Amino acid sequence: MIVGVGETTPALTMFKDATEAAQLFATYADNANESVAAIGRNFALIEILSQLATNRVETVAESVGTPTVARDMLSIVEAFGGDKLQYWGFS
Repeated sequence: MIVGVGETTPALTMFKDATEAAQLFATYADNANESVAAIGRNFALIEILSQLATNRVETVAESVGTPTVARDMLSIVEAFGGDKLQYWGFS
């Protein structure tokens, strides 16, 4: 699974490959009401996903967050002689 938009680099990749992602999500309940155990199972899977994100992409995530990207964009504007960044975007 790669998280990002367009050509954002570096990309955030939490899984080693598509097979690993498929194995994790194979037991994810799309409908939390499907069984008594669905909510607990989904909670456990989200905890695993959280640990994967923390362990595998922590240093990359630090460089692609909103504050870092905004500073990068402002530094580009300043490099071209501007002093104000005007940007319209959605996240």
